[in-house]
This record gives sequence, structure tokens and C-alpha cells, in this order.
Amino acid sequence: MDKLDMILEQLQKMETRLNERMDKMDERLDRIETDLTKVRVHVENSVETRLKGLAEGQEAIMQQLIPKPAYSALEDTMRTHETVLIKHAQEIAALKQAQ
Repeated sequence: MDKLDMILEQLQKMETRLNERMDKMDERLDRIETDLTKVRVHVENSVETRLKGLAEGQEAIMQQLIPKPAYSALEDTMRTHETVLIKHAQEIAALKQAQ
């Protein structure tokens, strides 16, 4: 029984050491989770807010540069000019051939 008692005692010591290590690991994991929560809050409050502000500012700038109705009008005008240029080029070519 002495051997068995010794083995049991060694196993109990090992269990105690393992429990202590697990407790330390749990504490470290708790600290990591707390830090991660802080980082998430910072990202939500600071970074995401700034990015949204930048996106809104960019959208406002784009709308000021060329409003959509003005852009559509410009497209129509450009198509008209292209059509007129093609027609004029054809007429000039026809006149040159007639000479």
C-alpha cells in the first residue's frame, strides 16, 4: 500500500499544480477578453464613427461637384454634339468628293 499511497500523493500534487496553472490561464484569458472588449468599444466609438463621417463627407463633395441632373444634361449635350460632328464629317467628306 505504500507504493499506492505514494502514487496517489504524486497524482494529487500533479492535480494541484495543474489546477494552479489552469487558474492562472483563466485569469489571463479574462484579462484578454476584457482588453478585447475595450478594443471593440474603441473601434465602434472612434474608428467607425470617423469612417462614416469621411464617407458622408465624400458623398457630399461628389454631389457638389456634379449634381446628377446636371450630369444627365451634360450626357445629352455630348450625345447631340457627337451626332452633329458625325453628320458634319459626312457632309464635308461628300463635299470634298463632289469637287
